[in-house]
Amino acid sequence: MAAPVVKDAPATAGVESGATPVVRQGDLVDVLGKGRCTLAFNDRGQNVSYTAGHCGQEGDRAVVVGKGFRATGTFHPSAAMNEDEGTANDWGVIRWDDGVKLGANGISGDSVVAPSLMRSGDPVCVYGAASKKTTCGSFAGVLGNNLYWDGPSGKPGDSGGPVWVEGKGFLSIYTGVSLAVGSNGEEGRLNRSSVPDNGPQVSPEEELELLAEAKRIKTPVAHETAVPGGTPEKVKAGSGSSDVSAVGITAIVLVALAGVLFALPQIVSALPPQYREPALRIMQGWGS
Repeated sequence: MAAPVVKDAPATAGVESGATPVVRQGDLVDVLGKGRCTLAFNDRGQNVSYTAGHCGQEGDRAVVVGKGFRATGTFHPSAAMNEDEGTANDWGVIRWDDGVKLGANGISGDSVVAPSLMRSGDPVCVYGAASKKTTCGSFAGVLGNNLYWDGPSGKPGDSGGPVWVEGKGFLSIYTGVSLAVGSNGEEGRLNRSSVPDNGPQVSPEEELELLAEAKRIKTPVAHETAVPGGTPEKVKAGSGSSDVSAVGITAIVLVALAGVLFALPQIVSALPPQYREPALRIMQGWGS
């Protein structure tokens, strides 16, 4: 597993009672000022725990309350995480203060499974501290360091939970769900997780294509994402701006040139969703 991308800070006392604090995989962690999440994996060699990157901001204080103790630490999201650009690299670490001990990874085991070994249909499980239960499903695919699987979705507080393969080991960190909507109103959703290692950004177009293939949606027209238990929000194509890519501009120009020879509605309807709306605006301009 990669070393955490964090900023070192002076250690402080992390024990706030007489009992020795032992933080365990699957514990509920309160990131002060942000909310609650689940601990995915304990790296005892570095005295850090992994969870989802969207669970807090750089430098936020984190607390795990146990029987007779409060364990404290500092949260650091991945330096490569950018929620405005996509869903990739949604992971972070909590660097625990002095006196905090990390327990064994009793849910997944300490072994780590390489995503490259996963195949479509392989069984995948996830635990959420808020749900207080394990749910399992089938592996659907991978984009960069994002992994996707079909199965029940979690609830608020399950973010950051461990994703693993039974009998093999830890796989990734639960980060949310991604959803595609087809032209006939059909919906398909997949759970999403992140490997705790920085990887390439995942574009909305790539994610929509994977969703459409996995859920057999022939004409996807909308792409949405959400954290576990959250309300899905529509994802804009591209890098979060209203600019159209060079490929999109080329497609629109071809539509314009073809307009004198072919039926435009049929051509426009065949375009990818991210280029359809700009083409329609051009057509409307011709009619004004």
